[in-house]
Amino acid sequence: MTRRRRAFTLIELLVVIAIIGILTAAVRPSITAANDRANTATCQSRLAQTDLAISQYVEDHGRMPADLDELVRQRYLLDSDILRCSKTGAEFHYHAVSPDGSGEQVIASCVSPDMPRGKRPHGQGDSYVFVRLSGKAGVAR
Repeated sequence: MTRRRRAFTLIELLVVIAIIGILTAAVRPSITAANDRANTATCQSRLAQTDLAISQYVEDHGRMPADLDELVRQRYLLDSDILRCSKTGAEFHYHAVSPDGSGEQVIASCVSPDMPRGKRPHGQGDSYVFVRLSGKAGVAR
């Protein structure tokens, strides 16, 4: 006696597809949030490398570089992509200050610190990454 296998009906197939769609929609926000955190971490890492290059430049020359491209021209950084925000691809905002100034001054960030919330690149537009003269990198919200 041979038994015939019963095939899926159209309704069963549509239900399975609907369940997969609902699960995908539920997971998507967490994937987006993880990508934002990864971009923020990459941006912080790039700014930390930039800060180290600025520190070495100041030790050698006794002054801040005129612009961040000078770090690449003088071979303190080997790759100019380090000077770009990982999320937007825009060049870092740079503010040359006196090397003996307040350590709390922001010298480099992925956008201008004056950029209004909602237009900043990290954390759904509410934050940006910066490095201070003291060498501390962080995320401003």
